[in-house]
Amino acid sequence: MGKRLYGLDALRGLAALAVFIFHLDAWFGTIPGNWTRGGMAVDLFFAISGFVMARTFEPRLASGDLSPVRFMVLRYRRLWPVFAIGCAIGAANMLAGGFDPALVIIAFALAMAFLPAPLFDERPFPINGPGWSLFYELAANILHAVALARIGNRALLCLTIIAAFSYLAATAVIGHETGGTDVAYFLPMAVRALSGYLIGMAIFRFGWQEFQVTPWVALTTFVLAMIVGPMLPIWFFNPAFCFILTPVMIIGAARMDSKHASLCAALGLLSYPLYATHRPVIDFARSIGLEMPGAATLSLTVSALLVILIEQRRSGGIKTVKSRLAGRQGAS
Repeated sequence: MGKRLYGLDALRGLAALAVFIFHLDAWFGTIPGNWTRGGMAVDLFFAISGFVMARTFEPRLASGDLSPVRFMVLRYRRLWPVFAIGCAIGAANMLAGGFDPALVIIAFALAMAFLPAPLFDERPFPINGPGWSLFYELAANILHAVALARIGNRALLCLTIIAAFSYLAATAVIGHETGGTDVAYFLPMAVRALSGYLIGMAIFRFGWQEFQVTPWVALTTFVLAMIVGPMLPIWFFNPAFCFILTPVMIIGAARMDSKHASLCAALGLLSYPLYATHRPVIDFARSIGLEMPGAATLSLTVSALLVILIEQRRSGGIKTVKSRLAGRQGAS
């Protein structure tokens, strides 16, 4: 598996913050600037997942040392605790909002298994909106475990090209950027998720170390894409982000050395709690009359608490990063 790639932690953190700001701006409209391309950070999540799963688990999956069932157990154990807390907040919001308790219980139970429940309106994950992307990520993980881990590079390249053109076709038909948060677009977004995941796998398989992209170019590229993206037409920006900028960002971030490991690890620890809980927390904040600054503060506070209570215990946290670095320096 090799050493931890702290630059990818930083990239995940920036992506989560971009989605967070995107939703804050959509709900409150009081954030300076134009953040309408923040949702594209989810595509980066898919690609990072494909890259990391290929790097971390693919050899064991291909050899049979790790069964698909055991792999999916590991994935659920990784994703479930924080998401479950977000779902509990979301279910409480819906009960307080007067929704049918029986339907809320059903939606909550399905969400606990990362399954859609379009029982109230066009949202497949009414309890916790980001569940749509986690559903697709887990679906891609299953496909990876049972089939993709065993295919050759040529077949992977063909599948990636087919998925990319399918995504372009879906975007042309839909006519605008959308997420899986509407039932009407839920199935087309499967192509979006799969193309991103396959791109991440292909980046790993086809010798990413051979490409000279500096880490700061990668991180700067992401920030500039979020700023400049709204000025560009969607038909141009979306494919460019997915198929050109995403490989640049992942390759560059993966090359980051350990000099800024603590900061990168902190961003990585924050990324999933923020992504998996920010929507129900902000819904709660709005229900009690908080404006954007209060909602943002509450969401970041809940995410920080989950970092302390769950994420740091799972990964060892910043202290573990520092001890690992100290060990490497002592050995050199």
